[in-house]
Amino acid sequence: MTSVLNDPELEALLARLQADSQAQEPGMRAYLGRRAAAGELSWKGLDADAHRFLADKMVALEADKAAFCHLACRAPFAPAGSSRSAPRTASRPCGWPRRCGRTAAAW
Repeated sequence: MTSVLNDPELEALLARLQADSQAQEPGMRAYLGRRAAAGELSWKGLDADAHRFLADKMVALEADKAAFCHLACRAPFAPAGSSRSAPRTASRPCGWPRRCGRTAAAW
């Protein structure tokens, strides 16, 4: 199946991030499950221990949602009448969120 991203390098990056995220899931489930069972979690916020635990964790978007976000970010730069969007460059600021002002160099 052809990817909407049409960028093997980007697809490899997304696959790696997805794998990293999935590798962290069992540890996160165990930690949060243990804390919940002990009644140590609150809907009002996280305590210092939870912040420490979650500080280096990543929750990746599912592949289809990540592809959508990528396309949404590139859409504002599509040349008129083109079905392809122009790449973000140092002189072409990010368009998502709209007019955030970040450039490619900032990413």
